[in-house]
Amino acid sequence: MNAEYAMNRYRAVTDETAIAEEILLRLLDGALRFAEEGKAAMAAKDFALKGKRLMQVVAIIDELVTALDREVAPEVTANLARIYQFARGRLIHANTTLTAKSVDEAIRVLTPVRDAFHKAIQQQKAA
Repeated sequence: MNAEYAMNRYRAVTDETAIAEEILLRLLDGALRFAEEGKAAMAAKDFALKGKRLMQVVAIIDELVTALDREVAPEVTANLARIYQFARGRLIHANTTLTAKSVDEAIRVLTPVRDAFHKAIQQQKAA
């Protein structure tokens, strides 16, 4: 009975982790999509939509920073926090100065993070 309980518990934890990883990937996908939409709204001079979309990305980044588990991998999470804070700063700059280049800089640093998480999830599923 103990082995069966342990196996069921392992499966439950694995399922919960997979769900958390999928949520993380969806958040990053949403952040990148909203950043692109904010940049497009900026070009179209739809400043209300630009502000809404860029601030949605900032809110997602704030959640990603909050969710970092600094005890598990301090160096990795510190690097992620720096990337997230850089992107956040560029988005706020873009929102206040109407600088599309700043949105591009945020997208440039967030895309590899998203891609790395996607690759890790795919590798975990294959294992």
